[in-house]
Parts: sequence; structure tokens; C-alpha cells
Amino acid sequence: MKIYVDNKYIKFIGNYGFLIKMNNLSPNVYSVIFSFLDHKDIARASLSCKNAYRGSMMELIWRELCLRKWSFCRISKSLNSWRALFIRRITTDEGMLRGTPQDYAMAPCRGHIGYITSTIILGDFIVSGSVDGEIILWSPENPQTYKLNNIGRLEASITFLTHNDQLLLAGTNTGEFSVWSLGSELPREITRGRLKLEQMTSIGLFDNNQIFAGGNRYGNGKIIGIDAFNQVTLAEIGFELFLPGAPLTANIVKSGNFIYFGIRNTVYQLDLKTNIRRETHLGQQSVLKLSLENNKIIVNTNEGVYLMTLTLMIINYYPINQPAQNRYIFYPQNFGDNYLSTVANINGTTYISVGNNSTVSLLKIDKNNQIVLVSKVEEKGKHFNSVSCNNFNFIAASNENSIYVYDSTTGKKRYVLLGGSANPRLVPKSFVANTSKTGCVQAFIDEVKIVGVFGNMLRVYNFDL
Repeated sequence: MKIYVDNKYIKFIGNYGFLIKMNNLSPNVYSVIFSFLDHKDIARASLSCKNAYRGSMMELIWRELCLRKWSFCRISKSLNSWRALFIRRITTDEGMLRGTPQDYAMAPCRGHIGYITSTIILGDFIVSGSVDGEIILWSPENPQTYKLNNIGRLEASITFLTHNDQLLLAGTNTGEFSVWSLGSELPREITRGRLKLEQMTSIGLFDNNQIFAGGNRYGNGKIIGIDAFNQVTLAEIGFELFLPGAPLTANIVKSGNFIYFGIRNTVYQLDLKTNIRRETHLGQQSVLKLSLENNKIIVNTNEGVYLMTLTLMIINYYPINQPAQNRYIFYPQNFGDNYLSTVANINGTTYISVGNNSTVSLLKIDKNNQIVLVSKVEEKGKHFNSVSCNNFNFIAASNENSIYVYDSTTGKKRYVLLGGSANPRLVPKSFVANTSKTGCVQAFIDEVKIVGVFGNMLRVYNFDL
């Protein structure tokens, strides 16, 4: 059955069509009818009479609309009704689709002395770390202003930033790390230390506040697990292990009692209780990144994307790059600047945005556990440094000080966010460029904002006005 609304009648079209006069219904009946309509029809129908207006203000309708459109959302202190939340989010979504200067406010975040090497979005906040070890939390004061909060410093360049619901973790490639509690208004440092690694290539924060790190020691790969609070090595579950033959080359992910990591062309699973190791070889492809989504392992290599079960059985493979004529197994640092990847769970569906030089592809895992192409774009003459995606858009940071925003379903370019002039005469004296990349080095997108990293500063394009 279909429902149509005009100023006087509600029309029910089905096997038996009929009309109901608008002012003959109670607010409760209107609320039931409105639960089948979208927000635009509800707005039009609410103008017809007092009972329709009262029915349109019932929270149950707007809660249903919110959950139907975004799946995961909740009201807050600032937005204490479902109707207010829906209006705020739909306005923000429409602004992010248009991308005109009237739809967003750009907030510059200046404060780092050295160029920024790592950034994460932490809800309303942003955390950034720089090459000189400085870590700053940016808190929003209004859409155009972010307050600088210097929360700590490590001895070397900040290579890793990650978090869970309770803790924030920062690390360097020399094995140094620091942990902050997120329970208070500003993060509070609870511990810091240094792991026995000559070069740390991965560090992660997992359930039960355990830290797992991997890297090189004495020419071999090594994985260390510690408790985030007391730094006790988790030797009782056999999680200090030397790996023969090669250094660790991919990040670590964890599911239950198992951890997963990559070395050259092989993905490993390690049982933390028994130290039993399982492995899957990927021919001459190099493992670059691992992700865990919906109880599946996503493996990015230099040639494509694998989907595996938790027991490392290959479910599906999607090729991205053509194999080179003379392939060889290499480490990610030899290829990293040319390969980009992010994995996001959006409304229960896993999306994978991958890029290489001037080409960006958005993939998703469908209900049959197949990796399918959603859209693909190519910008000739451009070089992309970073990719990211949300419900409607996927973005790419380019070397020309710009962020390209594309429709996630069609690949059509929506708009370009300019990050400032590349003319040295117009660049502020306090600006420090990244020494290995030019332009916009990283870009991130969430439900309300796009964040770009330019040298030692951030630009936040806030659509939640």
C-alpha cells in the first residue's frame, strides 16, 4: 500500500483505495500514519490541522526516522529530542552533499611546531601528533574555532595514534608509547614506557586494555603484549614471541584469544593460550594492512584485497593493481606512499576505500561475503595521499592542497575543498611543510566534518552549523 498526503486528505492507494479527511483523526492516529512517511511528507501534512501538528511532534516518529536512516544514533544533552537530532543530522547530511561555502565553516588549527605525522578523530575532538613528538587535542568551541590542548610529548616522531572507549594511545617507531584515560574532560596520562623493540612497526589497543606491538629486534620480528595500566608483560599467555626469518610488516588485529599479523607475503594467526600458529601464504603479494570487521579478516596487499575467515580461509579476492612483470616480496615502507587504504563499518556494511597514485576505488562486502566495486574514479595528473569514506561520500587528499569529495555510489565528483594557496609568498611564516609529502597529507571524514592535514596545521571543514 502507498500513502499520499496533500493539504486536506490522506490517500491510501492499494487493492482498495480510500481517502481520510485530515481533521477527522486524533494525534495518536497521525503518529502511526506518519511512521510510514519521510520527513518531507510529515512536514507538509503537519500544516493541515492542529491534530496533525501534534501527531508530528511525537518523539516515537522521529526516533523511527533516525534509526531507519542512520541505524546507529542517540540523543545527547545538547540534542535532547529525536526530532531535534533528526533535523540537525539531515541538515548536516545535505550540506555535506552540496559542499558550498555556505554549508560549512572552515576552522584552521595551528599550534604544532613540527609537521603533523599522525591524526585521529575522537568524536567531537581531534588528536594530532607531530614529527617532534608533540601531541595536541583539539576541542571545538564553535564551528569556526578549535581550542588547543597540549596533552603530552614523546621523544620521537608520533607514528601511531589509536583509541578505544576508555583509552588513547600514542606511539613512536622507536618503541616509546604513552596512554591517556578518556574519562575526564581532557585526557589524563596514566602510563608511559618503552617496549624492547629496535623498530616498532605496529601497536594496537584492544579489549581488556591490552596493548599489542610488533616490530624488529636483533634482525627478527617480535611481538610483545602488555597491560596498558601496569605494563606487565603478558608472558603467562605466551605472548612474547620471536618470529623467525623476517621483521613484522603489517599491523596487528585481535579477536578473542587470537591475534593476526603479516610478515612479507604471509598472514599469521597466533593462539595466545597455546602459542599454536596458523598461516596463509599469498603467493608473491606483500601484506600491507590487516583489518577486522564483522568477524572477517580484510587483508590489503600491493595487488588487491582479500577477505578471510578468522581461521584464515580465503573467502574472496578483489584485484586492484596489475601484477608487475618482475614481482618480489618487499616491505610496506618501500611501497607505502603509493598505496592507500581505509576500512569503515557504515550502518553494518563494511566499506573499503583504496587508492594508488591518481586512482581511488570504493569497495564493499555484500551479504554473500563478496568484495564488490561500488565506484571508481581517476584524476589524471593528480597524486592522492590519503582516502576515507562515510555514508554518502568518499574523499581523497591530493598533493595540490585540496580534498576531493566524491559520491560513494556513482563516483561522481561532488566538490573540491581548497586547502590554501601553494604560492610560497602567501603561506604563513609559521607553516612547516611535510618533508616526504606535499599538499594535503591526510584527510578524514565522519558524520559532520572533514579534516585535512597540511604540514603542521589542520583544517576542519565543519558542516554541523
